[in-house]
Amino acid sequence: MALLGVTTLTAVSGASACPDQALNDNALALSVTTASDPQPRDVFLYLFRPRLFEETAAVMDACAADLQAASPDATISRLDVAPFRALGADWSDELRTSVELAMEVAARGGR
Repeated sequence: MALLGVTTLTAVSGASACPDQALNDNALALSVTTASDPQPRDVFLYLFRPRLFEETAAVMDACAADLQAASPDATISRLDVAPFRALGADWSDELRTSVELAMEVAARGGR
């Protein structure tokens, strides 16, 4: 994401948007900014084994709903690019595009 203009302020492995869900082993919590939005935003990234990707959709649906309930005035973004998923609140268009493109590149093995 850094190559796409996203600055990572903090990164915490094992921190999920939904600590009550069984997602911590798959989670990486980032606090990031972009040139167009200097306000730090949370990006919660998840990596799943390919064979489990579809099976985790319901857990991620529940997590997104929990995140929305915790922040009712926020717009929750969710991206699904196998084997990755990402969640966050109030992302700018630039951040959403950058996260999605980074996920696509990583899913192709960096190519």
